[in-house]
Amino acid sequence: MINAKVMANLTSLMNEMTTADLLILNKEVCSRIKRANSAKQQNAATAFYVGQTVSFASKQGLIIGKITKINTKTIKVSTGSNAGQWSVSPTLLRDACASRKSA
Repeated sequence: MINAKVMANLTSLMNEMTTADLLILNKEVCSRIKRANSAKQQNAATAFYVGQTVSFASKQGLIIGKITKINTKTIKVSTGSNAGQWSVSPTLLRDACASRKSA
């Protein structure tokens, strides 16, 4: 986190920028956020393996299934029921076996 003094300096600098400058800054900030989120997802994916039983929350409630494939941004989870196959962000998955042990 940045402190109030640094934030005030940034605000002052932005007040002096043109619309074109602000658009360039916005593009850079969005790119930085996207890279950070991607790194977070990739790091989270390393905790899982194909065949592992996992769970995640959906609109239908808690879904439990097995990992069938690990992609760059998502993990494929098969429920073996009518719910079928889901593409889930690794940051949303939990190890179902660990969840049962702690409950």
